[in-house]
Amino acid sequence: MWKVLLIALYISLCSLGGVSTLHVKGAGAVLGGEGRLECWKDGADAQVGSLEWRDPKGNMLFFGKDKALQDPRFQMELWELNVSIILLKDLQYKDYGNYTCTDYGQSPPLNRSVPLVLWILPKPIGISGPEHEVMENIWFNLSCTTSIGSPPADVFWHKEGRRLPNQTISVDEHGNVTCNVSILAQLPDDGTPLHCVVNHLSGSSSLSWLLSIGYRPKLQISKANGSWMEGQELKVECRANGRPSPYKTEWFRGETPFSSSPLLHFSSLSMSDAGLYECLSVNTLGQARDVFKLSIERLRTVTSTTITTNTSAAPVPSSDWLLVAGAVCLCLFILLIIAVATARYLNNHKGSYVTHEGRVAPFDSEVEMLTPNGAATHDGKEFFM
Repeated sequence: MWKVLLIALYISLCSLGGVSTLHVKGAGAVLGGEGRLECWKDGADAQVGSLEWRDPKGNMLFFGKDKALQDPRFQMELWELNVSIILLKDLQYKDYGNYTCTDYGQSPPLNRSVPLVLWILPKPIGISGPEHEVMENIWFNLSCTTSIGSPPADVFWHKEGRRLPNQTISVDEHGNVTCNVSILAQLPDDGTPLHCVVNHLSGSSSLSWLLSIGYRPKLQISKANGSWMEGQELKVECRANGRPSPYKTEWFRGETPFSSSPLLHFSSLSMSDAGLYECLSVNTLGQARDVFKLSIERLRTVTSTTITTNTSAAPVPSSDWLLVAGAVCLCLFILLIIAVATARYLNNHKGSYVTHEGRVAPFDSEVEMLTPNGAATHDGKEFFM
């Protein structure tokens, strides 16, 4: 309850004393642009009196809605008994400072000052860096230069939304600001844009520098080391990538140039083609070498005999088995001849030798076998059976 009473008492005193409150609002504007200044009052006598504007040097600009200074750059945008808004165009350096709004409806008059902040845009950005590709794993420097502006601008380098480390800022006697950054060239960053950004109250601007990493040729041979059959066709390509692009890619066999192009081609392999072949690729930053080992297998000669049946050809044994079978048949043939000759011999010469007393006498119980040729004798007599 007591708070309500205090508020009512305050309003009554303001009404009796003719108290009003004066408000002002300044602006920030870009050099060459426009700025807006506002002045308004409230209170019991807010509808009474006039508002006046003066520039930083004290020159009257407006009294009420009447223009005092004949400068077309200054215009009245809105005027009422309790509100005055003026517009300043094509701002110059001399327009910077505090502007005063005076309420002559007060006794004594009530003054309020408001600053007009003049923003000076930084000059266009300039970037300097290496003129050619940067060697891989080498540190290099980039510089971004702009004017400092008013208020001072924030100048920095960033890559993919992240500020780069190793940055330094320097200002020369002319007010130019230079942001330097030291960067390690790494192949995964090749082709990545780096941005120099200038952040200012009036806005942001940026300029890009494309990161180009130079590297010696990197080789890839289209086929792995291996063996191929004699008489087979073979093509092997040596693919070379580098920055700048390789100006020479060729094949050597030993110290002797073999092919002046990246393609190693054999229309029909021979045993003499076996060996080591070296691919050499060169660009302005260096060279690279890689080796391809070629092995050749001799083509086997196979003798075959086709046996035709009513349905299909039977498999033909190899020449080694034919030789073995021929030797076995020859041995069997020789054994057969020996067996036949032995049988005929035994058939023509079979018999035995025996002894007895006479033709008419019976055989003695004792019989003696003699040699077939009759060499053995008994009592001077020889018998042959």
